[in-house]
Amino acid sequence: WAIHALPALLPPMPMRVFPEISPDIRVVGFAVGLAILTTLIFALIPALHASRVDLVSLLNESPGTGQSGRRYLSRNALVVGQLCISLILLTQSGLLMKSFARSLQADVGFEKKNMLLAQFALGIYEYDGNQARAFFQTLQERVEALPGVKQVSLARRFPLSLSGGGRAQQVFFPGEPAPQNIKYNTVGQNYFQTMGTRILRGRNFTSLDFGSNAKVVLVSEAFATRFWPTEDALGRVLHTGDPSKADVSTIIGVVQDGPVNRIGEDPQPYMYLPLVRGFDGELTMLVETTGDPGALASAFRQTVHTIDKSVSPLLMSTLQETLRQGLYDREMMVTFMGSFGLLGLMLASFGLYGIVSYTFSQRTREIGVRMALGAQRSDALRMVLRHGLRLALLGTAIGIPIALAVSYSFGSALYQVSPADPTALAGPAVLLVAVALLASYIPARRATKVDPMVALRHQ
Repeated sequence: WAIHALPALLPPMPMRVFPEISPDIRVVGFAVGLAILTTLIFALIPALHASRVDLVSLLNESPGTGQSGRRYLSRNALVVGQLCISLILLTQSGLLMKSFARSLQADVGFEKKNMLLAQFALGIYEYDGNQARAFFQTLQERVEALPGVKQVSLARRFPLSLSGGGRAQQVFFPGEPAPQNIKYNTVGQNYFQTMGTRILRGRNFTSLDFGSNAKVVLVSEAFATRFWPTEDALGRVLHTGDPSKADVSTIIGVVQDGPVNRIGEDPQPYMYLPLVRGFDGELTMLVETTGDPGALASAFRQTVHTIDKSVSPLLMSTLQETLRQGLYDREMMVTFMGSFGLLGLMLASFGLYGIVSYTFSQRTREIGVRMALGAQRSDALRMVLRHGLRLALLGTAIGIPIALAVSYSFGSALYQVSPADPTALAGPAVLLVAVALLASYIPARRATKVDPMVALRHQ
């Protein structure tokens, strides 16, 4: 059940990332063998203690002293350890969840619009450059005519779209001997309008810039700041490609920064070139819609098939799905850590219930004596709850420093969240204490119903 449920808990991916797996005899055998071995080990320890107990001293021994006291101590230590581990897992889960929520609200360098993204690889259909150009021009015209479409553009790749960070090329600056490897994207007309990316300085591409002699480029703000920190980048000249036959381009605009590989990364230098050459068929079509972009997927495919029945988009997704894919690793960590934390908390609550229930079943006679001497049922209730609360507070006190140390060890994985975030620490601690009190409440209620006369006869 867990294997089948796991993919459904994680964001949809444009390609299968979970292999077909099923528990075979080796997996089942290992799990059963480990369960049996664990049971034998933890049954052996009290068995060895029991074999060394002197019967007379055991009869004269009261709970909490000697051999019995050591057993209570070891049981309590196990429960405290379980609570401590649960707190650590829940704290990390809380930090990752808060980081994930902040990532969803992060500035990605473009507007989060209703948009359908379709990636093509026409090379597999043996399209040459001219055929690919004609295909995309026809497709763009027909898609723009579909109901519900606002505007359409093309780009070599889309940010955060599993493109491995995009391609890079060498860039030479006049007077600088060493080239720089700069990542870039080639984009079509209306790209920045369709994306909603702001041009901070300078101008956008115009239709004249998409001619065969285009010699212009737009750069990111990080690009301009890095290479001209105290000067204006507009009008600067750079050379791209092979230095022996490098293309000379003039910077005509500076655009806002945005992530290339993953949300939350530091801004990096980036270039935008007009989509003039390079029609090799590996392009992404961006379709902004007035309504649900997913509803346009079927009509989009049909439009593609009206041009060439053998061609289909390699991948199709909405902008929201692509953004979730950009946060896939973080969402997966949140899911796994949260699941393990809740499982640990469940195990710890079972352990605490068992310890408290067993401990006070051994103290039935004591409780009966107390009640026979005038103790109230509320006193018995408080006594049992106080025992469970002490274990929970001890587990919390030990777990918080360890959780802090673990948080700082992977602080780089957090986005705009401090490893010592107070809410991420306080929330799991309060939850842990609440669950501990709940686990102690059932044996506490049972303790309040003890009949003094029956308790005094209890062996």
